[in-house]
This record gives sequence, structure tokens and C-alpha cells, in this order.
Amino acid sequence: MELELRQDDDSGIGWPSYVDFLTAFIFILLLLVSALMYFASGDIEEQEAQIRIKNDSNDFMDHGVPNIIVDKKIIIQLDNGKIVFSSGANQLTPATREFLNKIGALIARHPDCGGIEIKGSADRRPVKNDPEFGNWHLSAMRAESVLRYLYLCEECSYTEASRQQIRARLRLSGQGDISADQLKLDNPSDRRVDIILDCGEINAH
Repeated sequence: MELELRQDDDSGIGWPSYVDFLTAFIFILLLLVSALMYFASGDIEEQEAQIRIKNDSNDFMDHGVPNIIVDKKIIIQLDNGKIVFSSGANQLTPATREFLNKIGALIARHPDCGGIEIKGSADRRPVKNDPEFGNWHLSAMRAESVLRYLYLCEECSYTEASRQQIRARLRLSGQGDISADQLKLDNPSDRRVDIILDCGEINAH
């Protein structure tokens, strides 16, 4: 008896058609294009942010306000003779107030940076009546003097809208003598206030 070999018949299997393959290919291609566009838009936004921060920094420079860019922050280091305090003091001099008028007007022109941190510092000379914590307190009092001036400033060319925006963005910190020159007890450049514009935190205005 002869056995009849049966050939496999795959005619009943639902193999994808050419149209199915083409549809799947187009779908995957669209996913890839969308992903590339998403990442590219992030890069473009980052580049635009860096350009904006650089332009803001240059504007301050052009108006006689030295600053540096660290990450997405513009740091105005006020230890250039314009805002340096006497040992143990937190009072603003007339020259300091005049310089803050300029800084306030410039900050008002650049509302995109969300946070305005006013950070005070002190040298290593201990405060006589509070040697353990006096420098922290003194650094915070210096920062408060600058913050209060910018908050209430009548010579900063604020509009009513920019005044409210600046008031909402102001923050205060005192760092004592943590980052002060550790080789000197009495270093004028450590008795200062820094103004830090956080341009990574966008102000919703």
C-alpha cells in the first residue's frame, strides 16, 4: 500500500498583505519622526534659553553691572566696591543705593527669570555678642537690607506691574561665612550681598 504524502497547505493562514506591511511601516516611521521632533524641540528650547540668558547677562554688563552665568543663573556679585559693608554693619551707603537703582531697573526689564535670590555673606570675624550664630544673622540682615530696598525702591523706574512682579519673585538667604575667604578674619570682599537671577525658573507674567 502506498502512502500518499500530504503537502502542507498554508493557503488558510492569514499572512499579512502588502498593504498591512506598508501600514505598519508608515506607523513605525511616524513614531520615529515624532520622537525625533520631540527631542529636537527640547534641544531648540535649551539653545533658545541659553541665548536669552546670555543676552540678559550682556545687557547687565553693558549697563555697568558685572555678572557671571552659572548653569541657568545670572549672579551679580556685589563685592566690586559698590555693595560692600563695613565690618559688623548692614546699612546701605548712598553709593550702594544708587547702584541698586540701576540693578532694580535692569531686573524690571528682564522679567523672564523667575526667582530673584538676595544672598548675604559675612567675613570670619565673630560677632561679639553672638560668636556662634552672629555671622549667619548678620549675613541675613545684609540680604534683607538689599531686598527691602529693591522691594520698596522709588528710583528703580518700576511700573506698577513690574513692581508687583519683582516683589513676588524676591527671596532672601544668609550664608554666614561658609564660603568666605578662610585665610582672613576680616575680608571686605566677604562682606557682600549677591543677587541671583534664576533664569531656569521661568516667571509666568
